[in-house]
Amino acid sequence: VNIYLNGALISPLHACIVKTSEAENDFYLEHFDENYLTYLNGDMLSKNEKYKLNHGDRIIFGGSHFFRFNNPQSLNS
Repeated sequence: VNIYLNGALISPLHACIVKTSEAENDFYLEHFDENYLTYLNGDMLSKNEKYKLNHGDRIIFGGSHFFRFNNPQSLNS
């Protein structure tokens, strides 16, 4: 775990951002707990589905933790 979030709406294992391989610049967001919410660009995510992340995507964990995904390497593609 690289980022720890606290709050009543955050699960101990809420979600994960993973990179597919060192050779590729693709990142994915996977939501784990159906009892807690995660949003990607305003859309609620389903449990155990992987969603490709793009530079500038907005992620909300638990309704109160807001992030913008930045991947400057994707701009060079």
